[in-house]
Amino acid sequence: MDTVISYFNIVMGIDWMEVFRFARVLFIVINIILIAVFVFAWRRAWKYRPQFSYPKKKKVDVSQGSLIHIGDEWGKILEKAKSDSSQVLTVAIIDADKLVDDVLRMLGFPGEHVAERLDKLGRSQTLKTIDSLWQAHRIRNNLVHATGFQISPRQAREVLNAYERFFKEIKVL
Repeated sequence: MDTVISYFNIVMGIDWMEVFRFARVLFIVINIILIAVFVFAWRRAWKYRPQFSYPKKKKVDVSQGSLIHIGDEWGKILEKAKSDSSQVLTVAIIDADKLVDDVLRMLGFPGEHVAERLDKLGRSQTLKTIDSLWQAHRIRNNLVHATGFQISPRQAREVLNAYERFFKEIKVL
């Protein structure tokens, strides 16, 4: 029992305010060191972070000369479209799709094919004509790849009108 009383006297004889002040200073120093280590590790690890966002779209300046070129090409396509021959209208649709591909490439949309560029365009822009443009592109693919696929002159003009509405919406015509 004497040992318990002696331990109690030792504990009661300690200046606890000094102990708490020392502990407080010690924890403040430890916090400062931990924050410094965290900031150092964060800066070192920042270059290894995963990239979850799309690459930033480059601002592309479509020059006036290229706009004139697009207008001239579209005029040639419309001249072809005046014909009632299904072969000439097929060529006009193929040329219009190629012109869309050229415009999308000029605007900086990446991709190997028109479909990939249209997909990127649909993700990055909210266009009213994107659905009709996709339909026109599918018809163009059917004309080129599907054996025996025929299109009436009225349908061909609707497809060309879809391309024209797209050009007007993005303000290249």
